[in-house]
Amino acid sequence: MHNLVHPSRSLCVVVDVTGYSSRRGPEQQFAQHALVAVLTEAYARAGIEHAGLPVQPRGDGEIAVLPAGVNEPAVLAEFTTALEGALCKTNRHLNQRSRLRLRVAVHQGLVWPGETGFVGDAVIAACRLVDATEFRLVMAAHPHSDLALIVSSDIYHDVIRHEFTNGLRPDTFTPISVTTKAFRHRAWLYVARATRISLPARRRPILATHRTPGQAGHIRRLAQ
Repeated sequence: MHNLVHPSRSLCVVVDVTGYSSRRGPEQQFAQHALVAVLTEAYARAGIEHAGLPVQPRGDGEIAVLPAGVNEPAVLAEFTTALEGALCKTNRHLNQRSRLRLRVAVHQGLVWPGETGFVGDAVIAACRLVDATEFRLVMAAHPHSDLALIVSSDIYHDVIRHEFTNGLRPDTFTPISVTTKAFRHRAWLYVARATRISLPARRRPILATHRTPGQAGHIRRLAQ
């Protein structure tokens, strides 16, 4: 954990490998190696050197703090698109058990270094989002998707919903309520290459418009 010496308001990106604990030792080692490779490629496409980021390893993932002042719409869009491509390339010749599938959470706020890891509410919130049962259920409901992204309400409303020309499209996100421990949050969810996002069944259906390139259609979004 380096290059972070004082509290700074930054993007906090938490990545977790889906199904990591069910893998055998050598498979976990392979997953860690593949994770670093795809993250290095994705961050490079976004103009960020992964090796130079302040990072806190999690074994089955990592917490990264992005440099303050980055072009947030462009970086999030490039990183997400590149990560999806890197996962597709990595998984092309792997069997179902060996596939690398990632859950990614993004939040923002003040972050600073501590003796054993990052300190700050932004880090805690991002970790709560990536580990949320609701998020895990969504990933399980989309077995053919290798990437799912959850962003905090702050990120969605400050960065995504404005439809920056070089940013992620807000119509590809679905609202989701997350509750874990004492944490309750209204977040927004994107599942790579999914035309219909399936949320936990206890949420009632709400129709919402969803546009795909060159075509308009509808998806059924499930929200609280």
